[in-house]
Amino acid sequence: MLAYLEEDSGIYYVIVDKHDRLTLNPADDREINWSFKDTGVRLMSTSEDIDQTPAACCSTAS
Repeated sequence: MLAYLEEDSGIYYVIVDKHDRLTLNPADDREINWSFKDTGVRLMSTSEDIDQTPAACCSTAS
C-alpha cells in the first residue's frame, strides 16, 4: 500500500474501520504515519478519532 501511495499522487485518504487493525507494531505505525505525512495522505477511521498532529503521529517514543 505504501509503495502504491508513493506512486499515485491522486490518493488523499486511507479509510480504516479501526486504527488498531492497520498495524499492531508501534514501529510499523510510525513508518506508516511518516509515509502518509510525506505523501500528503490523511488517515481516517469510520469508528474513532485519529490524532494526526505532529506530536501524535511522528513521535519517536513508543
